[in-house]
Amino acid sequence: MKISAFAAATGFVLCVGPALSADLFAPTRVFMSAQVWNGAYVGLQGGHVWASTPLGLYGVAPPNIAYDDIDPKGLTYGVHAGYDWQFSGLVLGVLADAELSSASRKNSGVTVGGIFIPARSEVNLAWQGSLRARVGYVVVSDLLVYATGGMAFSNLEVVTTFPAPGSNSETMNGWTVGAGVAYSLTRSFFASAEYRYTGFGKFERPVAAPFIARTDLESQSVRVGLSYRFGG
Repeated sequence: MKISAFAAATGFVLCVGPALSADLFAPTRVFMSAQVWNGAYVGLQGGHVWASTPLGLYGVAPPNIAYDDIDPKGLTYGVHAGYDWQFSGLVLGVLADAELSSASRKNSGVTVGGIFIPARSEVNLAWQGSLRARVGYVVVSDLLVYATGGMAFSNLEVVTTFPAPGSNSETMNGWTVGAGVAYSLTRSFFASAEYRYTGFGKFERPVAAPFIARTDLESQSVRVGLSYRFGG
């Protein structure tokens, strides 16, 4: 009887043991190899932008009236959409975003020939957007680090009151580069944090004949986002 019981127990362990072992380790293997970052996604984002716009006013007489730097800064908030392809630890993707911006700055005067003249000047960034590529690496299954770069767009408005009231706005095209991290909260939702530098080049438009405003626009920004991945 004892020998029969021992044989039955041994047979049970030999048959069931491998199955239990597979069940214990299978979740880890499945989770680590899952395509967590593959597919289309949409989301919301918000952050802070600060820009540099050294503004000069040029004309016939005097030929150069120089304003001080006007550095607008403010909040941004918008939406984004993208698609990722995951190849083991490598993630390649494309994404686009569009944001409204509260970035603005006013100056109270201008210096002409060393003399300060009270005259308001203002720079506003009403909105911005980008179309970018993204290259990332999966550090662990739920954490992605990435670099990004591509085209950028922004609306720049310049307002002056000297030598006469005038304003002009322009949609500017430029380039942007940055880096970020993304963390998978669930199979469908992930959070992200990102830094970007953007350059738009020169802005030169008439504001009050015969004067023109000239500036170079560049900006830095940080933002966080929450995204939903379809099919997660």
